[in-house]
Amino acid sequence: MRERNGEADVHEGQPVSAVEPLGADSSASLPPSALFPVPFRRSRPGGQKGFTLMELMVVVAIIGILVSMAVPTYRTIVERAKETVLRENLYTLRDVIDQYYADKGKYPDSLESLVSAGYLRRLPIDPITGKSDWVTVPYSGNEPGQLEPTEGESTGGIWDVHSASDAVGSDGTKYSTW
Repeated sequence: MRERNGEADVHEGQPVSAVEPLGADSSASLPPSALFPVPFRRSRPGGQKGFTLMELMVVVAIIGILVSMAVPTYRTIVERAKETVLRENLYTLRDVIDQYYADKGKYPDSLESLVSAGYLRRLPIDPITGKSDWVTVPYSGNEPGQLEPTEGESTGGIWDVHSASDAVGSDGTKYSTW
């Protein structure tokens, strides 16, 4: 109650000034478990500590559910990463073949000649097959996208490269056609 007509507040029949404030002195009489309650814990025979079989089964089931949701996503991400690396490697090889042609006036005889001429440090690895086993397309002048050889220009050499894998990519086409 508040002060009314000069009367002091009363707490359970005592004036407010007589009520002891919470502080260090008031907690001295209480046990620590009363101040910091611990979640309910069943006591086990013999004072054993640990988890029950049911608790462990619930945790394992939850982990299993989370893993079963994560694995398909992980596989998709890994496949897309390999496809991205394959696209980049094919782009690099095709760009280097074009640079070689611009410098030398002919296409390289092999992919290894790009390395020996200093256009590449080493042949990139096909991430799908895990090897440097690229399929090369020779320059003939008859393929779509190829210019007819000018007079005095020989055919032959490597004009294009593809993956050696017959697997199908996420877009539905074979990697060997990229």
